[in-house]
Amino acid sequence: MTSPWLFRGVVAGIAVIIGVFHGVLKEPPQRAEVAKLSAAVLRATRWQGRYPADFSAHLLGGGEFHMADAVGQHVLLLNFFATWCQPCRAEMPELLRFIHAHRGEALTAIFVDAAEPEADVRRFAGQLGIDEPIAFDPEKTIGNQFGVESYPTTVLVGADGKIALYETSPIVNADIELEPLYRIARDRLAKGPRITRDKYLAALAAQRPFDDQPAAKSPKLGEHQRKLAAAMPCPCGCEKKVLSCGCQTAEKIQEKLASMPIAGKSDEEVVAALNREFCVGASLARSQ
Repeated sequence: MTSPWLFRGVVAGIAVIIGVFHGVLKEPPQRAEVAKLSAAVLRATRWQGRYPADFSAHLLGGGEFHMADAVGQHVLLLNFFATWCQPCRAEMPELLRFIHAHRGEALTAIFVDAAEPEADVRRFAGQLGIDEPIAFDPEKTIGNQFGVESYPTTVLVGADGKIALYETSPIVNADIELEPLYRIARDRLAKGPRITRDKYLAALAAQRPFDDQPAAKSPKLGEHQRKLAAAMPCPCGCEKKVLSCGCQTAEKIQEKLASMPIAGKSDEEVVAALNREFCVGASLARSQ
């Protein structure tokens, strides 16, 4: 019979080998990536329990969606996406599977596109079989109200009118990530009480903005930096350049340009470094 002490020694040895492999052979995460992940977790946490912004939006195929009319009447699932976003495309089948599984129940799903031409959105919807309402956000006003800095971003609003989930990465398993929260919201919606339109709007008006929300200001760019920002396509996916795009990604790139050392680097090297840091798709590809 094998001695238990020998067995424990073997297990301990294997654990040490695994630890050495991960600590020495596996490349540690870059500081920028760790900071970016921490910021995403903090952003998700701070949005939970807040009242979502009220907005109205035109829908693909006609009609409008009014947030104030839907809050308290349905469990709301908002998905902010872009047709150029590969993670958005990858998560869509799982999202649609979840939505279809609860069709006819209390769930209402709205997909919000990131300021793209209608033809692109219609083509994307056809390719992926999206048969749920798609709202247009031509100036990214809605996305900004929800603090969207990357795609996809998914928001679940419960019967109390508050945000129950704020997810800034692709939904991989909806049964784990969405189902438990949806069931709680669905049951509360059925049993009551549910928030009314007037109470939602009053609570939203009384809601304090984030304390650390900075005042909007343009960073001071040197002549070379300004030239780079004017030539670099914005990673948000619109057709504008970083200098002319008003999205949060463009603002962050300009802030980075204003502070990063670019002496001795080619324009291509600077742009590549900015894309590595601020392009969501590139960041996800590196982490896989």
